[in-house]
Amino acid sequence: MTFEGRRYGGTGWVRSRSLGIVSRAPRPLAWIVPVKAALVVFLGAPAVRFIVVHVWTHSGFDGFGAAVGNQVGERILAWGQLAAADPHRALLYLGFFGDVSRLMHW
Repeated sequence: MTFEGRRYGGTGWVRSRSLGIVSRAPRPLAWIVPVKAALVVFLGAPAVRFIVVHVWTHSGFDGFGAAVGNQVGERILAWGQLAAADPHRALLYLGFFGDVSRLMHW
């Protein structure tokens, strides 16, 4: 079924940029959603823990912005120290985070 140069492929209207070829969009992989959920939990758990500990220790969000700024500054310095002391491990971590970034945009 065609309509103004587009064809319905069953999952949606898709038109490629090359030579006007129309194709069906690929189905998402079945394992991608659980992997993304696990990565969100894995990478989000430290942030949630930081918030809970700060609220518990300070009985609220007083000074929360300064605490986040201090943590960010300490982590930047820690990355600098890691890169200077063990560049191979730093590259390994950066490669891991690059793969995670590509996976989350898949």
